[in-house]
Amino acid sequence: METFFSLLILLVVVVVLANESFQQKLGVSPMPTMPGVKRAMLAQIHAKTVGKIVELGAGGGTVSFSAARAFPQCKVVGVEYSIFPFMIARIRQIFLPNLFFIRQNFFDISFKDASVVLCYLSNPLMSKLKEKFERELPSGAVIISSTFFIPDWEPEKTIDLDGLWKTRIFVYRKA
Repeated sequence: METFFSLLILLVVVVVLANESFQQKLGVSPMPTMPGVKRAMLAQIHAKTVGKIVELGAGGGTVSFSAARAFPQCKVVGVEYSIFPFMIARIRQIFLPNLFFIRQNFFDISFKDASVVLCYLSNPLMSKLKEKFERELPSGAVIISSTFFIPDWEPEKTIDLDGLWKTRIFVYRKA
């Protein structure tokens, strides 16, 4: 029994250290999207949307799973670089044929075929993504961001949610 608890403590330490390492490298820590925020974000996607929905920084895939269920006609791709949230998402995805997770830095993937981009990141990352969105997103693509805005872009719509954190959702459409 002592060996079991020693191994359990070692596993927890490894997970915590790996998570801290990814936080430092990526500049953002994993933060789950609250259910009300997730519902409000997905409500901004037109029901007849086709193509690819991409969630940047998908974590364990909470938003991606809901998007895959709500939009079965779309390919939903969750992009996550941190190993443990990625592994959790990959294990859970097996029952949704339109849901895929990739473990990659989202600055290294192409947005050329994205219809919708979902994100809950940080101000510095949104600032960096602005150029990538301008360069790669097709005209008419929708970006839905929880909490953090795209600098110098005028949102098509903002939604203020009540609750503990008074979350704001920004909806953009690429011209």
